Amino acid sequence: MHKLKPLERAVKAMVLRLFFLLVRKSDHHEGTLDLSGMKKILIIRPEKIGDMFVSLPLFDALKARHPQLEIYVLASPRNVGLIKHDPRFAGIFLYRKNARRDLSDLNAIRRIKFDCVVDMICSDSVTALFLTHLCARGVPTVAMGKTRFREYYNFNFTHPLTQENHVIDHTLYIATAFGMDPSETGRLARPYVSDDDLADAKRFYEQTTSSGPRIGVNLSAGAPSRFWGVEKSTELIRRILAEYDQCTVYIITAPRERNLGEMLLRSFDRAVHLIPPGRNLVQVAALLSQLDVFISPDTSLIHIARSFTVPVVGLYRRFMNEYKLWRPYGQEAGMVLAKSEDDVYDITVEQVYHEMQDVFREFGPMTESEAGRAERT
Repeated sequence: MHKLKPLERAVKAMVLRLFFLLVRKSDHHEGTLDLSGMKKILIIRPEKIGDMFVSLPLFDALKARHPQLEIYVLASPRNVGLIKHDPRFAGIFLYRKNARRDLSDLNAIRRIKFDCVVDMICSDSVTALFLTHLCARGVPTVAMGKTRFREYYNFNFTHPLTQENHVIDHTLYIATAFGMDPSETGRLARPYVSDDDLADAKRFYEQTTSSGPRIGVNLSAGAPSRFWGVEKSTELIRRILAEYDQCTVYIITAPRERNLGEMLLRSFDRAVHLIPPGRNLVQVAALLSQLDVFISPDTSLIHIARSFTVPVVGLYRRFMNEYKLWRPYGQEAGMVLAKSEDDVYDITVEQVYHEMQDVFREFGPMTESEAGRAERT
């Protein structure tokens, strides 16, 4: 299979050269784009769940400033579950990397006749460039962080933020393209959770929670490099139950890894539960919203929990300092950093437990958990 890679790269290079011949460079503008007379805009965001999630504050800011706007989004099969039924959007399309189906969707997108296209991928992405120009012709195009392809966008903003800033701040900086001050917009935009999903989460907890706080522990990490292990999670839960005998621990896993949760569950005869099967991402978000603290490897669930102001403890590797961008937002404590660049496995149970205690000290005593839950809902 690897022998085909040079051919694949050659084909992509040929397509890119052809694209540049067919698409003329855009007239670049240094000012901001006035959305007041616009009705429909398309956001390009066909990436991971976390990338879609950190874009939610921008969508909220746009709707607050320009309530007449109908926001459409070009998502991916990986992140559409977060927004599938979200009333923020007038329409959702998918980029599947399937030529036949994508061409059909592109034709449907072009028929809508958008007033503006916003490329949210903050780097020189060939895919994003193609999609931006194929989805609408002759309308303003907005991007951020482009260098090689900057001349193919009408508005391209280079943000002054560094890696010390959170990825939410980086993403929200594109609001300056529309004359908005990012510092005056909300940062913890929540995913849409229906009343039925929230009521279902509350019923589950009412049937399983004792009088103490609810602590969530996520086993799934999305990649082997972020997987901490069932053994260490089991040891951590034993430590928590020994110190906080009134608490209830809830195990969270991806559907395909539910067997890991069942394996862990066999080590306990009380106060530990596995979340119900068959829950989609938004239904898991509803469950997260009712926790008092959430412990997880670096995944999108950390950011979803924070949007509901749930304190979190996140486990991070040091790879390329990415933890600085994706650390828990709005917390002083809550980040446990591995020594390794490659994985989180050298993080000890003791480190996670002590970080959890620091989070409790930052956010108040655990006895205030009921009041905190009421405030979030």
